[in-house]
Amino acid sequence: MGAGSAGAEWIVLGRPAWAAAAVLAAAPMVLAVLSRRRGRALPPAAVAAQCVALLLAGLALSAPTAALSRSARAPVLLLTDVSGSMREQFPRPDQLAFPPGTVVERFQFDARLRRAEPGQPGQEQSSRGEGQTRAGPALRLIAARGPEISAAVILTDGRFTDADWTGAAEAVARSGVQVLIVPAESIPADGRVLAIQAVRRAGAKVELAVTVSAETPQKRSLTLTRADRAEPLAVRSLALLDETPVTLRFADVVPEDAAVEYVARLDRGDAFPENDSASALVLPSRSRAAAVGLDGRWAGLLGALPWPVDHLAAGQVPVSPAALARYAVVVVRDPTGRALSLRQRRALGEYVSGGGGLVLIGIGPHATPADENDPLNRVLPLVGNPFQRRPLDLRVLLDRSGSMARRTIPRPGSPAQVKFDQAAEAVVALKQHLTARDALTVITFADQARVAYEGAGAALDFAALRDVLRQVRPAGSTKVLPALKMALRRPARAGRRVMVLVVSDLQTRDRRFDPVRWSEAFRRAGAALGVVAVAEQAEAGPAEPEPPLRRLAALLKAPFVRRDRLDGLARIFAEMVRRARGSLLRRTTARIASEAAPFDVRAGELPTVSAYLLTAPQEQSETLARIEGEPVLARRRAGLGRSVALALPLGAGENAAWSESPAAARLVSAAARWAARSPNDPRFDAVLTRNGGVLRVRVTADDGSGPLNNLDLTVEASDGTSPRTAPLVQTAPGRYEATLACSPQRPVAVMVRDGAGSVVWRGAAAATYPSEYRRLGPDPKALARLAQITGGQMVSAGQLGQALRASRRERMTELWPWLVGAALGVMLLEWALTRVVRS
Repeated sequence: MGAGSAGAEWIVLGRPAWAAAAVLAAAPMVLAVLSRRRGRALPPAAVAAQCVALLLAGLALSAPTAALSRSARAPVLLLTDVSGSMREQFPRPDQLAFPPGTVVERFQFDARLRRAEPGQPGQEQSSRGEGQTRAGPALRLIAARGPEISAAVILTDGRFTDADWTGAAEAVARSGVQVLIVPAESIPADGRVLAIQAVRRAGAKVELAVTVSAETPQKRSLTLTRADRAEPLAVRSLALLDETPVTLRFADVVPEDAAVEYVARLDRGDAFPENDSASALVLPSRSRAAAVGLDGRWAGLLGALPWPVDHLAAGQVPVSPAALARYAVVVVRDPTGRALSLRQRRALGEYVSGGGGLVLIGIGPHATPADENDPLNRVLPLVGNPFQRRPLDLRVLLDRSGSMARRTIPRPGSPAQVKFDQAAEAVVALKQHLTARDALTVITFADQARVAYEGAGAALDFAALRDVLRQVRPAGSTKVLPALKMALRRPARAGRRVMVLVVSDLQTRDRRFDPVRWSEAFRRAGAALGVVAVAEQAEAGPAEPEPPLRRLAALLKAPFVRRDRLDGLARIFAEMVRRARGSLLRRTTARIASEAAPFDVRAGELPTVSAYLLTAPQEQSETLARIEGEPVLARRRAGLGRSVALALPLGAGENAAWSESPAAARLVSAAARWAARSPNDPRFDAVLTRNGGVLRVRVTADDGSGPLNNLDLTVEASDGTSPRTAPLVQTAPGRYEATLACSPQRPVAVMVRDGAGSVVWRGAAAATYPSEYRRLGPDPKALARLAQITGGQMVSAGQLGQALRASRRERMTELWPWLVGAALGVMLLEWALTRVVRS
């Protein structure tokens, strides 16, 4: 039977050659025949007993063992590394020789762990996003399954990228599972771009260096391109030798106010395109600004800037940080938070984290609580957050009458659903629009009303809410008055506005429902109302009287939505909740107040404000000015960049006086100058070198008359996470060095500061490829360490079957003592039979 079958080798002979001795079991029969010819007959039972005794003795000599214990019959775990670096390496899982009858459970791992699909040989390459090898999950599976398995086989190249896999390996050692490690073999030919460096020298000159290497001798072609040009900058044919890096140098001319991204790429010639390219970004040496939405009457707000300004419409904002890098600062006017797409906001966020400057006049996205973590909001000092500023005490009245058990009218091609179930799912979907400051009460009603769920703050549990609503069975008539009374009589939680959201089929049987009286009750309670009518068109024709709930909504000027289909109900709920919180726009007539002159502009010089936006300051932000105690102007450092937020809606009749105010222009221009990325000090130059997850920074300081020594320099680097800082140590006259850890897959923005904190040099290290692709083939050090920690054994594919057999024998039960005992017992039986017959 092949590996993975349901059977098992129940008996194994340790010395199978000795099994041939079992033929001696026929000797008593031969001797009995000869004795009969001589006139001496032996009892047949005695002859049979002698044959059995010899047969048992012969089998005992073959050292048989049997799979009697549970551990001897346990399956083997096969964990196959299917990461990108294992591509075209051997052996494949289907080439591993498992002993006949071995039950094999197959799993695959790369960045995640999963069970191999039935019918797969076990080697299916992952997408590039999951190409890295994380050994930790696979090792933790082995440790967890320890008592249930006989052994674990790991097929891998050892190119592990998770730093904590050793802890999981120690757990495997404690579990006592035997681990057999099969290294990958047959390394495929591969060429790679090891590094690319682009350095802007004085003026418009750019010097580039590209380093290429290969595993085996091969001929490849290297193409160097600029992102802003269709034609390549250079093409070179290369004859690469094994493990002999080749560095090619190029020169280019780039305008001093332009940023350029260079890409070095090898032609397609191997199985690993992931390491065939690398890119580098060159920053401008002269400043330039971009203005988004500041055309027309608002263009004068940047009139005091000393640099050229590109005026862009919202749709023209680049969607890549590299394209934005040509600007020292980007100024955006967005009074609603909806002007830019998600891709544009993500690019702006990365641009600022990498050292760019941003000034936002208006507000960022604020439609849902999740928008607080929007890529743009993460780099702003002020965030519009109505969810925190205006918490709600939401009371949902959910109709559970018999009519809600009907099925909805489906859209073409969609299945029909029970009305109540669909409405309940929409209530659960409110999770996306409530925060820990909100409270939620769900009241179901038919003939009677009852509280089905309530929670507030950390006690909000939407999984429990879903379970409760699944147990509700619609039945009875519709009486909404008891539910309204219960909702309004419950005391409001402190600091929260009450909102009542009614979901009903409108077929109310409450004859005493007086909409006028109930509208007064809502006003006295200061509560908001929203009504969703779940009704088919035939249920409330134009000739019928107006439903009381609709009349109540009209008196309160509350939203009323009628639906014959319930798809999109969650979106309706969300819009009603947003409306209940109120707008962030606050209209007033007030002046900006500040204890100091923000950006050297006195607050008294600024025009009167007719409206402003309610915001909350982010951590590590500095509030510079307020209106009615609310922050409207703030600044912060975000990553390696800076940002300023002015929470004023400019446009459509709001704050029109700001368009013609010289003081407002000075304020916005000064804010842009503060946030803007400064050009490099010509006395400093830096070279950035990446080696996997390590960035090496080498700085040269020279003022033209000689090297600058004994400087107090530090370097900051950011790959999109928290910036890392290290001192630059002088290693030679005018030369300073430092190393920092960083992700090899992301561009790294680098900034060098002097002792006074001023930035003297900025640059970016190229994005390369995962460290897993820097070298291919088995990593002997990692594999040896894995074997050492787990107590495992390194075996080749050909040795695997023998190793598994040996491992299984240790858990099998030896049968020879039992066979010898049985043979002696049969011999005693034969002796007794012979004496009885003879006597």
